[in-house]
Amino acid sequence: MYTGGGRAAGGRSGGIESRGSVAECTRGRGRFSRCLGFVLVVVSAAALGACVRQDKPLALPADCPRTFDFADRGIQGDAGALQKEAGRAAAAGEPITVGELTRRAGLAEGWDQWVTVPADTRAAELNSATGISDVCWKNLPQEWEISVEEHVRDGRYLLLRNGVPVQPIFYTRFSTYLSLDDHKVQVLYPQTVLIPTPHYADKFHLTPAP
Repeated sequence: MYTGGGRAAGGRSGGIESRGSVAECTRGRGRFSRCLGFVLVVVSAAALGACVRQDKPLALPADCPRTFDFADRGIQGDAGALQKEAGRAAAAGEPITVGELTRRAGLAEGWDQWVTVPADTRAAELNSATGISDVCWKNLPQEWEISVEEHVRDGRYLLLRNGVPVQPIFYTRFSTYLSLDDHKVQVLYPQTVLIPTPHYADKFHLTPAP
């Protein structure tokens, strides 16, 4: 009886030891999992940091000999004057060159390229259209959100002189007197002719002659 009791006691003792071993093993696995998780987090963070460093272009002077900031207030052209003169020419039914239009609006003189820069234009697109490759473009126009249903695609007209950007002019979709392509980069020249074109409600706006 005692022996049996001893075996029974031993069995219970064995069961307790077994449960203790499982608990120790579980605690061991917990410690291992926590350690493994920490190692993975550290390794992942290091890998992510490496990716970010690789993707970020190096801002070396040799890579960026010139910089142009679309948001520089000191060089902005008068968007209101440009629209006003475009409206006058359109209402008069008068074809007008882009060079004459900018002269009447008091914009920069001596330019040889007019570039329409819509929202979300990439630097590579602007470089390709203008032939410029040595300028770092800052604050390129971007689409912004008024609400979930409505986004605004404000852009810039950009005047260049001998391959040098000299003046940006703000435009919006409400710039109704001058209708240029606001979905792709477009290049015009001083001699480009703009013609009055019916718009809406017996109104006219200027568009490039075909």
